[in-house]
Amino acid sequence: MRLFEVAIVCLLLCCLMASWPSWRLAVPGRPVFAGWACFGLLALALIAHLALEGAHWQMAPAYLSILLIAPRILSLRLSRGRWGMVSAISVVVLVVLTCGFSILLPVFSLSAPTGQYAIGTRILTLTDFSRKEDAEPGGRHFRELVVQIWYPALPSSNPRAPYRRTSETSLVSSYQSVDWTHARYDALVADEPGGFPILLYNPGWNGRRTQDTALNEELASHGYVVVATDHPYNSGPVALADGRVIRPVPITAIDDNVTSEDALYALINREVEKETTDALFVLAQVERMNGEPANAFYRHLDLSKVGAFGFSLGGMVATEVAYRNPGIGAAIAMDTPLYGEARLHGIKQPYMLLCEEITHSTPAELARMSFGERRNTEMDEQDFDRQLPLFAKTGNYRIELRGSVHSSFLDIGLTSPLKSISEAGAIPARRMIEILRAYTVAFFDQSLRGVPSPLLAAKSSPFPEAVVTSAVNNSGEKSP
Repeated sequence: MRLFEVAIVCLLLCCLMASWPSWRLAVPGRPVFAGWACFGLLALALIAHLALEGAHWQMAPAYLSILLIAPRILSLRLSRGRWGMVSAISVVVLVVLTCGFSILLPVFSLSAPTGQYAIGTRILTLTDFSRKEDAEPGGRHFRELVVQIWYPALPSSNPRAPYRRTSETSLVSSYQSVDWTHARYDALVADEPGGFPILLYNPGWNGRRTQDTALNEELASHGYVVVATDHPYNSGPVALADGRVIRPVPITAIDDNVTSEDALYALINREVEKETTDALFVLAQVERMNGEPANAFYRHLDLSKVGAFGFSLGGMVATEVAYRNPGIGAAIAMDTPLYGEARLHGIKQPYMLLCEEITHSTPAELARMSFGERRNTEMDEQDFDRQLPLFAKTGNYRIELRGSVHSSFLDIGLTSPLKSISEAGAIPARRMIEILRAYTVAFFDQSLRGVPSPLLAAKSSPFPEAVVTSAVNNSGEKSP
């Protein structure tokens, strides 16, 4: 819980004690003053909370408690008898509910970025007038994308950016619209001779541009302009500039028990093709921004230093973008196989795979699986075999993180201490973010800026969870 949220809970209990009839009658006058003082502080804490932290549903029981405690403070008679007992019990129950909601689904904080720059962010809707949207009936609209750019900024007093915009949350996740990040909306771009490198980020299947905000903020603080793209009808919910909110279209074949390997590869390849086209269009628009005098990014970008990265489906897109555009200088895939042309031919640019702990199933284990489980497992095995030769090339790395799971590569691990909600693995969420940040910054610094990395040069990792495979260290031995 945040500062003023804790203050509200504590002051509610103080008001309850100050309004207790036996205590108020024991020393006439003073407890009445104490009750009014507590209630006044409670009111101030509520105002500060609403203004600085923002209202959210986890605090709703506490807001109701304030309505119940007010009559007890204002009237001695209303703190007695049956009403007094019912209101007192209700306040206690509501305070407990507030604490429970705030513990199980907290307004989480992102780890502070470690780089030298302050962080700005901008959200844009880009329209590709060369393509009609094929996911909607009738093709009434051109293909529209929402991008969020995190970038090195000058210190600013502009409003802080929330984790997600209200229109892009659900009822349960609505609190994320008052979950403040370290970025400031529309802050001025910092100055750098030659401009800042560009990184294209793409999310996973039905994911969001914001799902790796902790990582994107870290990269921005180290002098990278991170351009994250939402792909409407797969990403979502996505709020477009005209007010439409596009929700992802569920595809049951991804997790069903009947679709064949060939059909599933074809389905995923179609989406990779579509999102790769999106990403190349976004890159062209970013390059155009750098040449427009009226644009905030005018001459602030280094177009000779461009990288791509992403999670799951987004990692496939990042790798495919690198295959199709030789101007992409490096690519990182987070827990993803290769698809598209990159699957057939590999890529020439420096490449890093950050992946969950790898297990190989025995024939007996495969025989016990359902069709869908066996299909997915066999596809994973094939994908692993296809990727492994890439890590014999100097400059390429596979970092296997023991104890991680697929969702460990997202901010979702911060959302709850319950694994059923956070989907976390054995590596604590903040530790996982620390590892991802270290390897991602080191790899892009080395591959795009030419800054050698001691972390990547080491034969073993300083993180005990990491197993490194590369041309330098292809033993696959666990770090000490």
